Amino acid sequence: LVTGAGGSIGTELCAQLLALNPFRLVLLDVSEHNLYQLETALRSEAYDGDLEFCIGDVRDESVMDGLLTREQPDLVLHTAAYKHLPLMERHPAEAFRNNTMATVHLLRLCERHDVDQFVFVSTDKAVHPTSVLGATKQRAEWYVRTAPASIQSTIVRFGNVFGSRGSVVPRFEKKLAAGDPVPITHPDMERYFMTKDEACGLLLQTLLLNEYPTYILRMGEPIQIQWLAERLVERRYPDADPTAMIEYVGRRRGEKLSEDLLADDESVHPTEHSSILGLDAPIPYSRDALEAHFQDLQKFCDPARASREQLRNRLLTTKPVMAPHTS
Repeated sequence: LVTGAGGSIGTELCAQLLALNPFRLVLLDVSEHNLYQLETALRSEAYDGDLEFCIGDVRDESVMDGLLTREQPDLVLHTAAYKHLPLMERHPAEAFRNNTMATVHLLRLCERHDVDQFVFVSTDKAVHPTSVLGATKQRAEWYVRTAPASIQSTIVRFGNVFGSRGSVVPRFEKKLAAGDPVPITHPDMERYFMTKDEACGLLLQTLLLNEYPTYILRMGEPIQIQWLAERLVERRYPDADPTAMIEYVGRRRGEKLSEDLLADDESVHPTEHSSILGLDAPIPYSRDALEAHFQDLQKFCDPARASREQLRNRLLTTKPVMAPHTS
């Protein structure tokens, strides 16, 4: 089962899974349009197994319970998430419901339905988060770490993915095609990048690993966004001064100049795959402590503007009250 199957990562992941010829592949997305496009693309591929396309909201426990009851997946790849940083700053309750609580409910359902393996696709923004997006993914990571030994639960952290919807490269190219300057938030802004096919291929390789709770992919050195913008300008307008096509617009709320790959207590280890690193750390909090913390955060998921700001502040400043686990 792949959640968020019609998204940028989900679509590439489904194509690569299809090539592995599983006996059944169940693809879930809340977007009718995305799922239709995915079905149109995948139905034309040679495949001997069962291919199921399901419209459903991963936040709806009853829908997900029925889906797991019906399909009985061995493996769940959870990619569904909100990912656009500025939008999540304005809608922290939706970020919390979709990125954190949907993951919590889905993992509990997977445990109840005896799923063998659960993979949570996370982001480097979950490390030392300064944004709602990062904080909601961090809490989902914490909860995945509390899974019992009966289910193999894994976290895979991505950096930025070239060409994903709404990401920097398509946005810059659209601006340049219209003759508009490229918006840069800060000259020192940098990010880790991978291509979709490489990121998804390595994610699937982590299914063969069971040594560490979290994996990151070797992404090389971070790339300066200004350097990337200048190369795109040069490609489209080879005779123009690249700096003349760049507009500095200021950092957005919650945005860091550079991302971290490791939390303070995480140790990094090589794995059998040269491009995948394993991260080890104590389980941050007990499940009881996290569930109490989430109940507290739920109180601030009110649509009133004051509550939105309160929720954002609590996501970024509060932690579960119970002392961290050491086991």
